Amino acid sequence: MKKNISNSSSTHGLRGWVFLFVVTIVIVGGVVFWRQRVAAPSDSTPIVEDVLPEAPPDVVDVQNLGNGERLVVNEEAGYEVKVASDMYLYSDKLEENDLVIQDYKEPADGYGGLPGCRVIVDVSEGNLDNIETEVKTTCDNSQDCQSYTIKEVNDYDVDWYEIKYFGEYVTSGDPKYKAQKTNSVYTLYFQQCDDLDFIASVLKNFTL
Repeated sequence: MKKNISNSSSTHGLRGWVFLFVVTIVIVGGVVFWRQRVAAPSDSTPIVEDVLPEAPPDVVDVQNLGNGERLVVNEEAGYEVKVASDMYLYSDKLEENDLVIQDYKEPADGYGGLPGCRVIVDVSEGNLDNIETEVKTTCDNSQDCQSYTIKEVNDYDVDWYEIKYFGEYVTSGDPKYKAQKTNSVYTLYFQQCDDLDFIASVLKNFTL
């Protein structure tokens, strides 16, 4: 009689261990499956990015040149700039008539910093007769500016002044380029851009 009870207990114990083992396998397998199928998208799953369509200022005329290249003409302001197929056109949020050229599509949602290079084209009345004095005064009157550089750039069709301000702030060292034609000053503000090819392309293809 004792022998039968012992065999019955052993059988129930073995079944319990088998059941526990099966449950463990199912749980582990489910976690692995979920990670592969849900948590991590497969390579074949397209990544959809929310970006804004291009929206250059109304004051410019955009002409297709073929091969993705375009010519942006601002007849009123008196400048033209040819952009490559991997450049995108927008208008500045603060000055809607200012052209923005960037090497990335504008994200629809907010983001920290800039995901690439961008340049703002600004045109104002004035001259560059006292440009060196003006740059020095701007730095001297700023609590954040520690130093500056200014030099002439004559490698392109347009003769530019390259200006950089340095200090303990995010935009330290960002170059801006100024040129003059008659009574207009043209300023290219490059923002957080260290891509020399992008900068050179804009300067090379900008004409007055």
